[in-house]
Amino acid sequence: MTKLRKPLLIVGISALIIALILNFQFLPGVGRFKHQAHVPNAYVKQELLKADAQFKQGHKKAAIAILQPVVKQYPDEALVNFMLGLYLLVEHVYDENGKAQHPELADEGLGYIKKAVELEPSNQGYLLTYSTILGEVGRDQESVSILEKHFFNDQNNEIRASPKYRYLVFDYASSLVRLGRRDQALAEYKKSLAVTNNDERIAKAYATLLSSPSVPSDKSTVKNNNIKQP
Repeated sequence: MTKLRKPLLIVGISALIIALILNFQFLPGVGRFKHQAHVPNAYVKQELLKADAQFKQGHKKAAIAILQPVVKQYPDEALVNFMLGLYLLVEHVYDENGKAQHPELADEGLGYIKKAVELEPSNQGYLLTYSTILGEVGRDQESVSILEKHFFNDQNNEIRASPKYRYLVFDYASSLVRLGRRDQALAEYKKSLAVTNNDERIAKAYATLLSSPSVPSDKSTVKNNNIKQP
């Protein structure tokens, strides 16, 4: 079981919907990821808000039931795919504390979120959410592939330097450790320290990992050795 480090599923779903519907950016753009969200039509907006209202009242199944016919009618609406995926994950995978109790049930929800990413590949919010959840349900290699392709490379220090996205450093390093790539995780912490003026939390995580013994790359062994965010 893992706990969602970035509470995208449980907290702020209403704000995400409203921001997108009003044509604001999903998240502040970083580098080439500045993105203006697509505005759904009036019917889709209405159904998204109805689903959101049900979700806020704790009626997760009702929220899902509202969006399922919408996504069939409008399969290319990225926001509908994204929100339906989140609702399904909250209903079937995560408990009320944000822990992934049933990662084996994540495929359906992740499928919708992946579709949203494919429809709007420049949407940073979709990418970050997708990569975070992949890591939380044990699909670390997929998560790392996204993070390395889009966010963590030698040419892009904006993510490392931004306090808003500091959690990604810990998520990325944790996935690397679970994959048996401890040395690369240490190297990532060192890069992040260099661009954050020795951020205290990163320094603590670096020191903790440096002093810990190496662990094998077998997932069943390393899952419990997750590096926790300070």
